[in-house]
Amino acid sequence: GNDQFNCYCRLLAGSDSACLLCRQEDRREDELTSILVECIKKMKSKTRSLILLADRLAVCRLDPDSAVPDWIDRSAFYSVTRTEEELTIICAEALVAKGTVSETGWRCFKVEGPLDFSEIGIIFSLTQPLAQNRVAVFVISTFDTDYFMVKEKDLAKTIDVLTAAGHEII
Repeated sequence: GNDQFNCYCRLLAGSDSACLLCRQEDRREDELTSILVECIKKMKSKTRSLILLADRLAVCRLDPDSAVPDWIDRSAFYSVTRTEEELTIICAEALVAKGTVSETGWRCFKVEGPLDFSEIGIIFSLTQPLAQNRVAVFVISTFDTDYFMVKEKDLAKTIDVLTAAGHEII
């Protein structure tokens, strides 16, 4: 019934909620099928302008009770996330203190924004073609926009794949 299509919409949109059209309870299955097809077309047709950030980045893992290190303030771009299990810091690779557990060699794209919270499928439109081409992605979201990182070894492939999908790298 409708729940199956709502789940497909959520999965395709990369969202926790179905689109407004599919939320209506009285939709027939054939109507939902055509709505699903239209949702897929809209997601695939939406292209984005992407800005490649200059710095190579690192993803660092610290203990959950660690203080946020002051060396990240010198990074043009950084992100800090604290959970019960860890403190994750993303920052310029050159600034990471020796001995810090980190994964280096990341390049970051910024989705030109600001983006509206009601937009669906933004990350899907970017990561789906990359996944089809076996490129791993690390995603970061802020209030205004989204960022995603790929390993530097995959940078040229990422640019080729996203350009072929209709996105613009600026």
